[in-house]
This record gives sequence, structure tokens and C-alpha cells, in this order.
Amino acid sequence: MIKNGLTLRRLAGVAVAAAVAIGVAGCGGSPSGSSDTSHVRALLNAQPATLDPIAGARSAQVVWATMVEPLVATGEDLEPDETGIVTGWERTSPTEWTFTMRPDLKFSNGEAADAAAAVATLKLTRDADTSILKSYFGNVESFEAPDATTFVVKTKTPQYDIPNLLTTVYLLPPKYYAEKGAAGFSAAPVGTGPYVFEGAKAGREISVKANPDYWGEKPANSGVTFTWATEASQRLALLQSDSVDVSFDLPPAQAAQAKDAGIEVVSTESALKITGFLESTKEPFDDPKLREPRRSRSTATRSSRASSTARPWRTAGCST
Repeated sequence: MIKNGLTLRRLAGVAVAAAVAIGVAGCGGSPSGSSDTSHVRALLNAQPATLDPIAGARSAQVVWATMVEPLVATGEDLEPDETGIVTGWERTSPTEWTFTMRPDLKFSNGEAADAAAAVATLKLTRDADTSILKSYFGNVESFEAPDATTFVVKTKTPQYDIPNLLTTVYLLPPKYYAEKGAAGFSAAPVGTGPYVFEGAKAGREISVKANPDYWGEKPANSGVTFTWATEASQRLALLQSDSVDVSFDLPPAQAAQAKDAGIEVVSTESALKITGFLESTKEPFDDPKLREPRRSRSTATRSSRASSTARPWRTAGCST
């Protein structure tokens, strides 16, 4: 029997970026498809270190992407599309990209979410010492906003992937960010997203509520409260006890147990790529023979374990 009446489609509003960076899990819903305004209880595997997209690891975007949106949206194929804040782009020369923005957008605090805001956000992303994406924009010579709905990215040498890079740059309100600083913004984020910040209990939970003025499709629930538990067994237990509606990052063993218990488990493709490097200048792998895969069972085992650890980013479960 379905207990909470939430559908995967409705839970998609929990985080715009979740399907890209982390597996999304939804619970069984009403066959009638009627609107559900319940408050979603979402469980993470760790507390986000920050809600500032400039400095924060992208694993935390499952929380901040409810409030703050990327400049360029992605489709189901994880490729850039024109359905988000940016509605089109053109490579106007080998070293110049011109982007068109959705007109008349505003942040939830009333600031204009325009090309000037995009340029300010991109400059922070390139220049701020704390920027997690700083190195990705080292080839960019300038950002310009010739009008309210157009911004131009000029690179020092030809660069083909600028639209792809903008899928992970989240538009920030420049005046608010300058006034509050990184720490202040993280304490109460402001964006253009389907939810707005509601409150937080330090070390315990973060809550967002539906944004009544959202420019896109309105959330079908009234809000989301994010809590966290580092142990996978604890996350599974909380699902089974109906203490939460959805949990992210269940490892394969717990995901299998969840399925056996009748909990719906949903996995999605991920844009996350994990690259492993072997330190060949230190023992024991300074020995060339140990670096030969066909002769090193330990290397193969570690590679297998690395594959297993990648899966939690793609698997999550929820109670039914």
C-alpha cells in the first residue's frame, strides 16, 4: 500500500540538478495524478558543507539547486538545452560565444536576474579565490553584457565547451551576494529557483518552501526538509520506519535490501565522472611490474572497489 502519495515526477522538484549529479529516488504516487501539497522529507548522506555554489562541491547541489538555478539547463540526455535561464547561444567567432537569456526574470529578493547578474556570477566563478570552478575558466578573457538579455563570453583561444561549462554555473544575485558575502549567502541562499529558503537548524536540517513566483513549472509540494545520516544502514532504517519520504545515495547492498523490503528504488544516469590516478613515484607502485594490470590482482580489486563506490551517486531509495 502506498503511504505517502509522492510520485517521482513530483519529487523531481526536490532538486533541479539531482538527475544530473545524483540519483533521484521517488515514491509511488496516486494513479489519478492529483496534486499533492505535502512537505517532502528528504534524507542525504552528509550535511552540505556550504550552500554557496561558488565554493561548494557539486554533491551539495541537490539542496541549493532547489533555490538557485544554473545558467544553462540540461536535458534528459544530460546535454545543454535551451529550456532554462539561457534560451539560446551562438558561437559568433572561434573565440566568442553569445548567450540569450529569458527576459524579465527576478531573484526571489526582487533583484533583476539579467545579463549583468550573469556576468557578475561568471566573474566570481573565474576570479574568486574560493571558486571550485576557477581553473575551468582560466581561458576566458572577458564577460560582457551588451544588453539586459545578452551576455558574451570571449576566450583567449578557441574553446568549444563553454555552453557545457555554464550548466554548472549557478546564477547569483550580485547585490545580495556582495552584501552578505559567501558565508552570509550560504546561510540564506537567494535565487530564481522553484523553492525559496525557509530556515535551518544548525547541524540538523535545512528547509525550503515552494516559490509562488517561480517563472517555470510550480512545485507540486509545499516544500522540502533535508536531513542527513552518514551511515547507509541508518538511512535504510529511516526509510523502513517511514521517518523520511526519500533517501539519496543508498549503496548497492542497502539498495538491494530496500528492494527486498518493498521499497521503490530508482537509479538514474549521472554526469559525474570519477578519474583515478596511480601514484607511481612512491612504494609500492614505483615498481613497474606492480603497475601492469594483467599481473596485479590488487590493482584490479581496487579498480573494482572504485566502481562500486561510484554507484552510490546513482542510486537512491524511498519508502512506500
